[in-house]
Amino acid sequence: MITDRSVFRDDWLPDVQHREAEMTVLTDALTPVLEGDRAEDVLLHGPQGVGKTVLTRAALDRLNRQQPTPSAHVHCLGASTAGIVRSILQELPGSDPARTTPQEELIATLQERVSEPTVVVLDEGDDLPETDILDVLRGVPDISWIAICHDEIDWLSRVDESIRHGLTDRSLQLDKFTTSELTDILEARQRVGLEGGAISREQLRMLADGAAGVARRGIFALRAAAELATERGHTTIEDVDVEDSFDRARRQLREQALESLPLHHHILYEIIRRKGEVRTAAINDRYEAIAAVVYDGRNQTPISKRERRTKLQKLVDYNLIGRRDEERKRVYWACDRSISSPLDLQVPVP
Repeated sequence: MITDRSVFRDDWLPDVQHREAEMTVLTDALTPVLEGDRAEDVLLHGPQGVGKTVLTRAALDRLNRQQPTPSAHVHCLGASTAGIVRSILQELPGSDPARTTPQEELIATLQERVSEPTVVVLDEGDDLPETDILDVLRGVPDISWIAICHDEIDWLSRVDESIRHGLTDRSLQLDKFTTSELTDILEARQRVGLEGGAISREQLRMLADGAAGVARRGIFALRAAAELATERGHTTIEDVDVEDSFDRARRQLREQALESLPLHHHILYEIIRRKGEVRTAAINDRYEAIAAVVYDGRNQTPISKRERRTKLQKLVDYNLIGRRDEERKRVYWACDRSISSPLDLQVPVP
């Protein structure tokens, strides 16, 4: 029933629908490149799964069709300044620095390498304020950046005032889709990825409604419905397949999200998953008690309480853990305790 699985992957680039105003803002920011000038910096923010990365890739694709432009797309979650600079260089032609190259040398190489307008996409950039990367990129006159994060207010509160001021007109929010809009998006995907007549418009609307405006959730549910229909020997997707698709899609989304996260998030997640409902103080106590064991032999070191709060927020954003406040205390729990970290953490059982 599925004829093209690439349609359901995050790296598939569709025709962007229902983001015309946002696309205009983003392409306007990139327009100076057409005159040989540096593009404007942009902060793109919004909930998980609403198409921030897709919109950015589509805008760069449109720019490249008019004027081929060097660019780098870097996943920044958990990365250091040196790691981000190294990743940028690896995506630009003519450079592949070793992992042991010192940060100062990496920055110098970047300054030498970039001699024309270049766009750097800083994806999953919620941790960027904890690094010096924005200052580094400001030191390269031809580089502009698009930072992608979830929470605009939190992100801006942690960066330099000059950066906040420069983003006054270039902070772009993406909201969730309406049910009708998401139905259109799913319909476009199924035309390419499924056999003709495999699913009805009304069933697509059911999927869109269940996805609550989150495109990635709807796309995963569409694939899950097709998989279930195939496994059950149905010739087309039936309503029962749609109804059952959400549990499978939810688990697949959580597994993919957890796999994409760096080490620190996995440690915090495993502490919460193994303990059940747990307060912040207990998480911190457990983290500090096991840190020497889980970080032993790794190239990373334990993080501060403030950094842990940022990581916990990311786990909430990814729907991996839940959170509530009670009696001025914050309580966390794993949304699906059957999903464990794929990393071999050897976290001691509490």
